[in-house]
Amino acid sequence: MSKNLLSTSEMRLRLVDLEYKGVTEQEFKSKVKKMYIEEYVYFT
Repeated sequence: MSKNLLSTSEMRLRLVDLEYKGVTEQEFKSKVKKMYIEEYVYFT
């Protein structure tokens, strides 16, 4: 994963929001992968 992408405030906020939703570990991993792809596509 790109450090630049993960250090954006938008991505941090999305991760914090996801943590507060209390999803399972598997759901968390799946959603983080989806978010990363969405952000990567947006920034390229």
